[in-house]
Amino acid sequence: MKGNKKVASALDISQYLLSLDPKRKYFTTKVMSSEEGWGINPPVEGNFRLNKLLHILQILHYVKYGELLFSEDMIAYKNGAVVESVIKSFSNELVKLKTYPKVSNVCPKQKEFISLIYNHFQGEYTNYELGELSHDDPSWQIAQKEGYKTAMSREEDILKYWKDFYQHVLEEIEEE
Repeated sequence: MKGNKKVASALDISQYLLSLDPKRKYFTTKVMSSEEGWGINPPVEGNFRLNKLLHILQILHYVKYGELLFSEDMIAYKNGAVVESVIKSFSNELVKLKTYPKVSNVCPKQKEFISLIYNHFQGEYTNYELGELSHDDPSWQIAQKEGYKTAMSREEDILKYWKDFYQHVLEEIEEE
């Protein structure tokens, strides 16, 4: 956020997202099915969903407020964008937490926005559709062409594209 407010980290945002699903009905720990086309190393469903929502939140937050939600780089992986600290933490301790002491770094305005987006996507989109929305981001497309594990661009043309291309997605969510 701008001004003197402390910017939430991607882990803070993740902890808040996970706090919205304490029983892990959405952010499950099951490995995704190879029938879904994930190959020999299918991702953990909750980790996949968490990183897709972080990517979508980053984009939609920029569309709405003209600023990024968190400062960490998103990295291009085969199945979409990830925040490396989140992908590593999810498989270790993050998913086991039942309370989230650092959630205080997420301001009420951010919590309201995150909840709105989470509530929309957790009920409306399949894993495949989340992945497709993530892959529509030209910063992911450019980075994955340069080789996976490349930081995704935040150049002006990408941010302008976000505003132009994703505005309708935000409007649909806010109209619900």
